[in-house]
Amino acid sequence: MAGAEKSVRSTKEQTTFPAILAVGSPSDFWMALIENLEQAGYLVLLARSGPEALHLSKTHSRPIGLLLMDDAPGNRSLISELSPYQPGIRVLLTGSLSLATMLARVGDVLHPPKKKVASE
Repeated sequence: MAGAEKSVRSTKEQTTFPAILAVGSPSDFWMALIENLEQAGYLVLLARSGPEALHLSKTHSRPIGLLLMDDAPGNRSLISELSPYQPGIRVLLTGSLSLATMLARVGDVLHPPKKKVASE
């Protein structure tokens, strides 16, 4: 029975851990960032535009804990538009940061989810 309880708990952690919403064009940088974050256990949603990001924030069943986006002039207003649908969402602006720096900052802001441990 303890094994079944552990399985239910790890499944619940996987489905309730906040997602990351990345807003931007699918460049090599974005795709490498997303791939690395997914390998670390994060669920990453990619929106190619502000309206698409707003739609995801309204309709996705999992809470979004972190917004990643370029520091473009039009993107700043997106933060205030998303806030009513994702209270407490944190924001990281990519700017000219390296991939390693972005991965480290994401880990500082939204600790990686616990990895599922295979039972013996």
